[in-house]
Amino acid sequence: MNIGRKIGRIRELRGMKQSTMAIELGIAQQNVSKLLSFLRSHGKNSNALRGKSSTPGTSRKK
Repeated sequence: MNIGRKIGRIRELRGMKQSTMAIELGIAQQNVSKLLSFLRSHGKNSNALRGKSSTPGTSRKK
C-alpha cells in the first residue's frame, strides 16, 4: 500500500472528511484531493515525490 492510500485509509478510519482534513492542514479541500490523488498514482515512485522525472532522459520543467 502506498502513502496516498495509507493517508486516505487513516482519514476514513477516523471518520474525517477531506474538507476537515483540509481545514486542519490549512489548505483548500480541492488541494487535499489533488494531493491524495497524486500520492496514490506516484506514491511508490520516490523520484516523483522529489520532483524528479522517473523516465530516463527526461527532466521536469522549472
